[in-house]
Amino acid sequence: MIFIMVCRELWEIGVFVLSQWTKVIIICHYIRLQQRPGWIPRLQRLMTEKLARIMFWIITRGQWDENIQQYNLLMVTAPLKATKNGRFFRSRCVKLESKVKRTIFESLKRLLKTAPGKDSPSSSAHTRSSNTLISHHKSAFADAKDELRHFIENDIDESLKGDTHKILVWHVATSLCQIKLLQEAGSQGDLYTLQTPAFADPGLAAGYITAVSLSNYCAYLVTQGLVPDTGLVARTVFVRVRRETRQALARCGTLAEIRRETRMAAAHVQTEDPSIVELGAMLAERLMSNFANDGDLWERLGRFWSGFLLHLSASTTVAKHRIHLQGKGELTTHLWVFLSHAGFLGKTAHGEQLLDPVDLNDA
Repeated sequence: MIFIMVCRELWEIGVFVLSQWTKVIIICHYIRLQQRPGWIPRLQRLMTEKLARIMFWIITRGQWDENIQQYNLLMVTAPLKATKNGRFFRSRCVKLESKVKRTIFESLKRLLKTAPGKDSPSSSAHTRSSNTLISHHKSAFADAKDELRHFIENDIDESLKGDTHKILVWHVATSLCQIKLLQEAGSQGDLYTLQTPAFADPGLAAGYITAVSLSNYCAYLVTQGLVPDTGLVARTVFVRVRRETRQALARCGTLAEIRRETRMAAAHVQTEDPSIVELGAMLAERLMSNFANDGDLWERLGRFWSGFLLHLSASTTVAKHRIHLQGKGELTTHLWVFLSHAGFLGKTAHGEQLLDPVDLNDA
């Protein structure tokens, strides 16, 4: 028994030493040494550089492979028929394409231009960064027509308080816009389809790939509870919305039937408290009617999802990101590192280190 306990302790020590946190500790120590004058800190920096090179060469565990998981709510809940080759994918893992990276980094650079000044008080800087993050992704539709803008502001931003609700509404809307585009292009793909020869317009392709991949990725983050809401809230909302969506799409065997069913639902909403699917359908119809040009719509959706992902990454608690730093990591965790280093803490703060009981299962 003692031998087993000793082996377990040694194993835990080894896992921590060979984790991403060791890299973080070494880098932080090196940065602190750079701020100290004198020949002794200079010698320590040299030794730290040598140690860092050795440890970074040894620590291969945890290197991100640039893949992101994809989860589409409509594909999972609707009883869709299998594809022609007999296979049907409920979820998928895709490589983060260069078009998506470019859109994210362009959004990040625009955001960094408004970073709080170093001489600003910490409280005011935190408030400013939080407000900037929130307004950043909303700017994609800031110049839209009044009807669409008021619907987004009143029926989504004001009525839905949690980020989990907003993710799922925009995810459903993006998926319905995608169905329309795939139908017009004559594509036989599903809602995980990122490439199709019908997209001759490079601008349309870039916006489409960015919006679809990030929409499905954010939906996946909801399933993992890696969102600003607490684990209990995220899981409760997701289970309820998945049940509602399954009931709403129970008779849909194809993507065309999904679009037809949701369009009817959007046109006949008779309650002041519509479901997430109904809100998503209403938003999709407004988006498609306000932007006749597909290239313009998908460029805006791409900018929205890249900005929204930055907001989600910065606003998710440190304790949740910390779990994923121990492994290969997630795209949202890497973005959180960039944003927190620039002073964007979202709606949370670095002092929030504790996990919810629901999240402890992932730790």
